[in-house]
Amino acid sequence: DGTYSLGGVADCTPCPAGTHFWGTGASSLSNCTSCTPGGYAEGTGNALCSACLAGTYQEAYGATSAAECLPCPTGTFSSIPESGSSTNCEACAAGRYSASLGATSNSTCIQCIEGTYSASGAEFCVECDPGHTSEAGSSECAPCEPGTRFHGDGVCLPCAPGSFSSIPASLNCTACPLGSAQPAMSSVNCTVCSSGTFSDETGLTLCKPCDP
Repeated sequence: DGTYSLGGVADCTPCPAGTHFWGTGASSLSNCTSCTPGGYAEGTGNALCSACLAGTYQEAYGATSAAECLPCPTGTFSSIPESGSSTNCEACAAGRYSASLGATSNSTCIQCIEGTYSASGAEFCVECDPGHTSEAGSSECAPCEPGTRFHGDGVCLPCAPGSFSSIPASLNCTACPLGSAQPAMSSVNCTVCSSGTFSDETGLTLCKPCDP
């Protein structure tokens, strides 16, 4: 195994590195077959090629070293040994990430935390822009809704009574202007004071009654 003879020689010749031969009676170097992608043969005289490990791939014929088995890149994984193509490295799903090279399992893909997001095949999660938020495991962020304000760390908080926000992705709530009030939380506007009442301060929750 792993050798050949041209005839009329004292010894058999080992197949070169990167090739193999299983059997007996090989009469030519051409009987030594190159290792296929996903395998390699170190040294000479190999009967079989060795398989690249799960989490790696090797796309060339005739590889001579395990070092030629390349790790799946960050954001991907592969449970398949003897992989002959990088396409066997599967991308982590959107909303997850992996900073590991040569990962062998989907379990290495970690869920993005609240306030972050990722596309598929991500090495890390990206923080939502100011005024936007996300749930854990999200592939995108959504703007804070009207009636809320951005608090930081991807959190939107309701506007307090006496204030409002009328547009999405608001960074702050606005105090009710003079002549208006708002008793409710999470408001998108303030109510103009009715006849017989007034508001001489900003941020009031109730209009004041006029003196009799």
